[in-house]
Amino acid sequence: MELSERIGLTAMEHQVLHRLVTGVDNESIAEQLSITVSTVKTHVGHILQKAGCRNRNALLGRYFSSVEALSF
Repeated sequence: MELSERIGLTAMEHQVLHRLVTGVDNESIAEQLSITVSTVKTHVGHILQKAGCRNRNALLGRYFSSVEALSF
């Protein structure tokens, strides 16, 4: 099961997470998803809260450790 499913992300939060983990910045995410930068920041905040992470680095660590764990 993917991290986004385990922590209950909405479809839009999943889209934002996917872009975050591929290194896309907030401005580009907003442009790609046709939303405002403020909305991206709101989604990122919700993702961090649902994942129990304090910042993006912790979120990325959690994401990639869950992906690696599934590949073994």
